[in-house]
Amino acid sequence: MAVVVLGVSSGGCGDGARRQHAVDAALKAASAALVAGDAAAWYFALPTEGASAALVVRQVNVGLARYTWTRVHAKAVPVDGKPGRYTVRFYGQLAHADTSPLVCECVLDFGWRDGRLKVVADRTDQWARDAYYLAFTDPVVLVRPHLVVVGDDWQRPLMARIAAADGQVRRVIRRLQLAPDSPGLGRKTLIYVCASRLQAFEASHAFIDKHMVAGERDGQIFAVDVWPAYWKRYASDIVRHELTHVYAGKFGDGKHYVGLLVEGLAVAVEGGYDFGPLRTEVARGNRILPLKKGLMHGRVWWDGLSDHRTYLAYLEGGALVKYIWKRWGLKSVWAFAAAVSAGDATPVGIERATGRTLGITWGQFYKGWKGYVRTLR
Repeated sequence: MAVVVLGVSSGGCGDGARRQHAVDAALKAASAALVAGDAAAWYFALPTEGASAALVVRQVNVGLARYTWTRVHAKAVPVDGKPGRYTVRFYGQLAHADTSPLVCECVLDFGWRDGRLKVVADRTDQWARDAYYLAFTDPVVLVRPHLVVVGDDWQRPLMARIAAADGQVRRVIRRLQLAPDSPGLGRKTLIYVCASRLQAFEASHAFIDKHMVAGERDGQIFAVDVWPAYWKRYASDIVRHELTHVYAGKFGDGKHYVGLLVEGLAVAVEGGYDFGPLRTEVARGNRILPLKKGLMHGRVWWDGLSDHRTYLAYLEGGALVKYIWKRWGLKSVWAFAAAVSAGDATPVGIERATGRTLGITWGQFYKGWKGYVRTLR
């Protein structure tokens, strides 16, 4: 399902319950109009008064009418201290999809005019006017058994390349040892192809780091076409990496987010990495990014972390997961991640998690890990 957010102000007319009922009824009718592809019904459901109101209602309709919807549902949430103003979310399911992302966000004022509820003003923040599904101006949708790829028409070559990686879903599930009949295998993952990091930010409402060519958020994948040659060569690998985040769920994401393990699992499943830089780092004393510090910090990107250190963090996490996986098995990888993320981000917390889940001291574990890194190529 997808989402639009609109807000509303009645100008003090009617009580809250009556106003809420009228807004809900209007949005229900507008939602049905989107599914039917009936522009006239949309404008009849959401009549306007004033230039800003007319413009936003038109922009939302034009932006969302570019897609084919199976279902659309709207929810209006009153804005505190602003009678009649609502944050309104449209949840819509794209044809052939089965997930419910946010697709648009607006804040509108609604008021009674000539006995009818009308949109009377647009109060939407500037950043949200072209956000979510409205970030795509000429959208096309490619559907595969396990993937639904959304992007602008001029991104078709990369979209096709990403869609061709549909088989990676089964490979990821097999590597993670999820049951073949798990709900995960039956779902379709939404992947959005964006031409720039700005468009990716608008589509995801999430910060896209300068190091990233793709990212996962709420079970959706956002691909950024900033390095075409890289995508041409590694599209399947990148999709496999991000699908690992999707299917691993809350792995390493508890009280304490353990980015080193989260990215490490994706690196281990993706495969194909050259661990030479990490072997050199460990041979020199593991001083650039000490393993325990990496586990304590949380995210693998933070202020002051250079490109080289970011890459080392990915390799370090991958080697960490691979070492536990090889010596203790995949269940211990999950148990270790759960214990570390549930504890405190302190040296003592890391040491306790190691002892509880792997049965050895941190010193023994660290020595074994360094030895394992020396075997990686």
